Formats: sequence, C-alpha cells, structure tokens
Amino acid sequence: MTWEPELDELRRRRELAEAMGGPDKIARQHDAGRLTVRERLAALLDDGSFREVGALAGAAVYDGDGKLDSFTPANFVTGTGRIDGRKVVLGGDDFTVRGGAADASIAGKQIFSEQLANELRLPLVRLVEGTGGGGSVKMLEQMGRTYVPVNPGWDYVVDNLSVVPVVAAGLGPVAGLGAARLCAAHLSILVEGTAQLFVAGPPVVRGGIGEDVDKEQMRRILPAQDIFLWEGHYRTLIDDFKFLTWTEPLPPSLFFLQSGMVSVKLPSGVRLASLDQGMEFGEMALLEDRRSADVWADTAVQCLELPIEEFNKFRVENPHAAERIARNLAGILSKRLILANAKIDLLSAY
Repeated sequence: MTWEPELDELRRRRELAEAMGGPDKIARQHDAGRLTVRERLAALLDDGSFREVGALAGAAVYDGDGKLDSFTPANFVTGTGRIDGRKVVLGGDDFTVRGGAADASIAGKQIFSEQLANELRLPLVRLVEGTGGGGSVKMLEQMGRTYVPVNPGWDYVVDNLSVVPVVAAGLGPVAGLGAARLCAAHLSILVEGTAQLFVAGPPVVRGGIGEDVDKEQMRRILPAQDIFLWEGHYRTLIDDFKFLTWTEPLPPSLFFLQSGMVSVKLPSGVRLASLDQGMEFGEMALLEDRRSADVWADTAVQCLELPIEEFNKFRVENPHAAERIARNLAGILSKRLILANAKIDLLSAY
C-alpha cells in the first residue's frame, strides 16, 4: 500500500492554488504594473522563509466520478515568514481572483491571519489589494442577504492595534472592507500612481454627484493634504480666552476645529454657539467677504484652514463635488441661523 497517489493529488492541487486566477489574469495584473500576491511575498520575505497556511482553501468542482475537475483558490494568501530575520505574520489579497472581492474569499483565512498574529504576538503585515465589506452583488444573489453589520474577525483587527505592530500596504485599488483593513494599522502605505483608496468606486460617484471620474481622479478629488491641511495654513490659536484675530482679522477661510473649544458671538457679546472638535466655522466666507459674528477661543485651539481662494480653484476643477460641499455647508449654516434667531428672540423678550 502506498500514499503516493494521494500525495500526487495534493501536489496537483497546490499547483492549481499557486496558479491563482490563471495566466490571463496574471498577465492583466502585470500589464497594470502590479505584481501578484505571491510575487510580492517572495520579494518581501527572506528567501525560503514563507510557511503558507490554507493554500488549498478555495472552491472546487468535481466530475461525475468524484475527481477534481477545476479549482479556484481563495483570493487571500496567508502564513508566516521572516523579514530581515524577524518572524512575522503576513496576509495578502489575490487580485487575480475576482479582483480580491469578498465573494471569492474564504473569510476564515483573513480571520486566521489576524488571530495568529494576536495569539503568537507576532508583527502583522497586510498586503491589501481588494474590496468587499457587505458582499458583492453576486454574493447577495447567492446568499440572499448581506452579513453587515456583523464583520467577522474585526474584533481581532481592533485588538491587534494594542497587541502587535501592524503595517498595511495598499498596492492597487482598495475599497470597502479593504479600505478599512488598510486604515486599521499603525503604518498605512499607499503606492502613488498604482493604488487608490476609497469607500466605493467610480460608478457610485457617477450616481451620487454625476461626475465621471476614473480611480486616479477619485484619489485626487479630495486629498486631505490639499483640501483641509494646506501647507502654511495649519494654525495653533494659542492662549485661552483670546479673540481669534490676534493681530489681524480672520482671513476669508473656512476653519475646521482639530482640538479645543470656541464660541461664536455677536459684536454685542451675545453667544450664538459653542463649537468643539470636528466642527467648523467661517462658512459665511464662502458666501460673502464680511463676517457676521466673532469667534473666541474658550480654550487653546488648533484649526485646519481652507482658504476661500483655494476652494474656488477646487470648485472650477470639480464643479459637481464643490456643489455638494457647498450644499452641505449651506444646510449647516441654515440650522445655525435658525438656532441663532431663536436665541435672539429669547433674549429680546427680557
């Protein structure tokens, strides 16, 4: 008796798994200027150190005799390896199998990689190039439901941030759950010109604001460093209880509070509103040159500034997006004016 036939079958299945999405999909990946997940692992890890787990997980089709007819591997490769001699846990999306989408995944593999790093206290490296979160249309058709709001394994993703070092690299289009996995790390890297990070892709943008954009244009529509953190416009408004003009009037800009608290007051001293972290003031700058109220710092305050002239440039280049932003700000301003009028009426009654 020999186990050779069974071992041969295991070797054949491993070869099928290592073929990923097949020659055409691999060629397409290379034509896009990107490596496959297995090529990335080989380049990143010390030679011969990778120990894969779950290589044979996937979807199999058998013929009438019970023999394997075809095999599509799960689009996630995981295991342990060494980087400059240090052992780590790695997990990488395989974009050659349905673009890394959730409906081609084996959820347990992603969960296992997070759990393994957590339990062995090993650094975790995520090579992200995938999508999915609530499931694709195909998954919804197959399951008849979405698994949202449950997110299997996310407890380990969160816990790992306080247990082990976590590094994530966005190496291609990253959306949905892939975007969350990229951001939930101590160090997140996005390859310029190759990777894009967004919640949803161009079709959703087209339906939402009527703008036809590709993935690279989406990446540039609202980059934080260009819209909210303009170089030279990060201001620390120091000292408590100081008028926020210090030596000159506030410029025609929209401000976003990073920390601290401010009060919006009329020249008469009437307090109209108190604002804290995450809120904004200066919306009137988008409508007219003069300000209708003064802003005072109740505590030490840090702000991000969006100069009106820079917003005007953005509005010319991205009219639909700028219209949506202006509409949202107008809604905020309207609510504040209603509240301010109510307070003034109340004070006038005395």
